[in-house]
Amino acid sequence: MNMERSPDGRSYVGESQVNFFRLQTLYRALHLHRETGMIPTRGMSRRRMLDMAEQYTGTRYKGSDKGSEAALRDLLGLIARVSQENGDL
Repeated sequence: MNMERSPDGRSYVGESQVNFFRLQTLYRALHLHRETGMIPTRGMSRRRMLDMAEQYTGTRYKGSDKGSEAALRDLLGLIARVSQENGDL
């Protein structure tokens, strides 16, 4: 994966990097909803976030608190695995 770094921040370059950023953003949005009940953006719902998580993990999640917790665990594991495989993250 290519990631450009500068003193001002980082840029995700390429399809795999954009998908990795999307994965991180999905994790943070679902975590925000789980902890505070806030929906990160209009048009988003817990069900929609869980459906997006399913695209990454291949697991169907129930729309309950336990389903959200399972999705968060799986997403975090996936983030860690991708980061480790691509040591530059």
